Amino acid sequence: TAQGNRMEWARQLGYHMGAIEMRAELCKQPLPESDKLRSVKQLRISLPAGLTYKAGDHLEVVPCNPMELVERMCARLRVNHGAVVTLKSSRSVEDGDPREMLAQGKVVTVWAILGLYVD
Repeated sequence: TAQGNRMEWARQLGYHMGAIEMRAELCKQPLPESDKLRSVKQLRISLPAGLTYKAGDHLEVVPCNPMELVERMCARLRVNHGAVVTLKSSRSVEDGDPREMLAQGKVVTVWAILGLYVD
């Protein structure tokens, strides 16, 4: 499943998954010289057992592309979304290569690459 793939990808990179337990819209304010509103929202995120969060800690939100979009891209590339690959780059992570965010040297599925890395 897409959720299972996302969780496996996160585990491979050393991430932990939290869940949104509460969402609330705190206020809406008009934007200057516009008919649009600016919305301020509050999220409460539950952390896995044993993890804590304090001011200054890092929290990363990783969006997920819809499975239908990933399947369309796989069809276009003529590759199975479940295919397993190992990512390699000719540049080193120390060079500041933006591809360092990819799981270089780790085995990942095509779904993980297209569903979680590609915007």
